Amino acid sequence: MTILVTGASGYLGRALAERLVSEGAQVRGLVRRPEAALPPGVRPVLVDLEGDSAALTPALSGSEIVVHCAAHLGDGNRERFRRVNVGGTHALLDASVRAGVRRLVHVSSIAVYGWAQPGTVVGPEHGYDPCPELRDDYAWSKIEADRWADLYRTRGLLDVVTMRPGIIYGRGRDFVARLFRGVGGGFRVIFGSPRMRVPLVHVSDVVDAIVQAVTRAGRVTRPLNVVGPDCPTQAEYLALRHERRGERTRPLYVPVGMARTLGRLAAHRARFGMPSGRDLAYCFAWAAQEVRYDLRPAAAELAWAPRIPVSEGLAA
Repeated sequence: MTILVTGASGYLGRALAERLVSEGAQVRGLVRRPEAALPPGVRPVLVDLEGDSAALTPALSGSEIVVHCAAHLGDGNRERFRRVNVGGTHALLDASVRAGVRRLVHVSSIAVYGWAQPGTVVGPEHGYDPCPELRDDYAWSKIEADRWADLYRTRGLLDVVTMRPGIIYGRGRDFVARLFRGVGGGFRVIFGSPRMRVPLVHVSDVVDAIVQAVTRAGRVTRPLNVVGPDCPTQAEYLALRHERRGERTRPLYVPVGMARTLGRLAAHRARFGMPSGRDLAYCFAWAAQEVRYDLRPAAAELAWAPRIPVSEGLAA
């Protein structure tokens, strides 16, 4: 089987490419820089998703499966996120159809969902955030990219599997809190409350889920959440860090109750056709949620379940 992985020199893409090579697949790594370091056994394919869409179709020729891990995560304005994450995904979907690709696995994010009431178990039936323009640039771009993937899947243009991982950690990637700032002496100013849920997922579990999506025989009919087996509160997570790593974090929580009120006001205005662009209060309220994520669709569609609880992931 020949599999093309976009972003194969990145964090998730590299871990996936290594696993696929180890299992005997012919792996191509789509990268935009010739000096990008790829895992041994991965054949480089040099194409820039942002500005070289015409080269995508021949680049994909001969690949049975495409796994789309590449995404812009760093600095830049919304236009940059639109070009890379939205335009790049659309171009890849279109080129996959033209090149005769059998399946495309689109790595999205749980960031596409809207804010939910505390205690909610969020699943694909909850749909997209109804006010995407109020979110940060990354979340906005993942929502728009997801819409393209949905269009190609629901219209039968391409066999698309959309996976929505939580906060990926492991293999050198650390996590303290969604919104925080260190102030010295082990103190961290954390926006939210100790009750916030932390939807972490170990990178090995994400790779397992993608491999299941690559090898599944039938079509997957809905997006799938990919989150760890536990979803600890922020307080529980910091306690685990202390227990497993000996790291003592002294949290100073900044309540976001006012942010929720202001965020609802911004959402109300947006629904009446008066969006004002990214709204910090709305973003804060989303990041401080107390929700879990439904993993039953992934179990039903892929026979996948996460293996690594946070306590083990931190110890590793």
